[in-house]
Amino acid sequence: MAKAISGMEKMNISGTLTVAVDLTALGERMSGLERYAYRITEVLIHTTRKVRFILVVRNEVPEFLQDWRRFSRVSFCVIKGKNKLLVNQLRLPAVMKKLKADRYLFPAFPVPLRFRMPNTYGLIADLACFHCPETMKRSSVVFFRKGYAHTVKICNKVITISQESRNNILYRYVYFRHWIEKEDVILAPCAPDQKAKRPADDVIDAVRVKYDLPEKYWLCLCTMEPRKNLPMLLQAYRELRQAGESLPPLVLAGREGWKNKELHEEIRRFEAEDTGSAEDIVYLKSLHVLGALPEADLPALYAGAECFLFPSKYEGFGLPPLEAQSYGVRKVVVSDIPVLREVMGSTAFYFENTPAALKKALLQARVWQGCSENKIRRNLARFSWKCSAEAIWEAMLKDEG
Repeated sequence: MAKAISGMEKMNISGTLTVAVDLTALGERMSGLERYAYRITEVLIHTTRKVRFILVVRNEVPEFLQDWRRFSRVSFCVIKGKNKLLVNQLRLPAVMKKLKADRYLFPAFPVPLRFRMPNTYGLIADLACFHCPETMKRSSVVFFRKGYAHTVKICNKVITISQESRNNILYRYVYFRHWIEKEDVILAPCAPDQKAKRPADDVIDAVRVKYDLPEKYWLCLCTMEPRKNLPMLLQAYRELRQAGESLPPLVLAGREGWKNKELHEEIRRFEAEDTGSAEDIVYLKSLHVLGALPEADLPALYAGAECFLFPSKYEGFGLPPLEAQSYGVRKVVVSDIPVLREVMGSTAFYFENTPAALKKALLQARVWQGCSENKIRRNLARFSWKCSAEAIWEAMLKDEG
């Protein structure tokens, strides 16, 4: 940290630095990458001095960014356009070039193919397009493979969010293709909200009532896409119920992704069997599919869950399990993949990513008491948006001149 501050002060002596940041991906409902871009930019704005930020957004300035207008050195550049891809690949490069900034930061998605400027810094969160292409649309696989290659070739530094992702980037683009140097791949992990705490009981109850949820439920929150492995989770839940096992109702939340035919079929199959008998005095649904929710409701939704489930096949980081812990959930069950071992350490219950192993884990989770609060607190403390932003800022300052 001392080295980063020293470098920052050195740059401030020489005058004001202008940084253009691509925030066109941000909207009112954000997934992991959008949240990453928001948090990193927020910390950079609050902790740097004598730095002018030009934040490029699409169509309008989101409500949650309005507070940044109080900084005289923060301005917004609005790009109009309904089609995200056309805005990103055609209009954004032209607008960014005209800004004539000292640094260009792309903290959410690959650098646009038509953008080629010095002092550019871009994010590669994961290499899902290589490691699990079957979970993506073919057009997305092609887009991300080309976008990542372009990002590696033109960026001064490439930013990534886990050591697992960094290792994969080094293997593909440093050791195999020699397109970038090892030291130019910067590790700046995700982090839970450092101010997060369990909401008050009345707030949790209000959100529970708002979405008609039972007092006791298990939660899975993520973008609904194939690599999150949601069909397997629903199948395991449904088959355990058929076998007479009792599990708390399952809540699925998160915005709709792509290639979800199998998921929707499993939801319909689950709901067709999810009916009460004539003897039921009060019938509780076993599955609640909420879709995308306002950011303000997420802390209470997390906090109200007895257990958080995350059966993902592949992640760049895997933030939701950490967020669940930051809001007081002690029972977290996750798939046993390298990056979740890196992030969760010994604070989660792991299962091999097979239907049989998942069913066994669900049954064991019923009686598991969860991880201790002290152990969870120590794990959460390993991650900090401030430290990640400082790593990015220090890398940007090294390229002075």
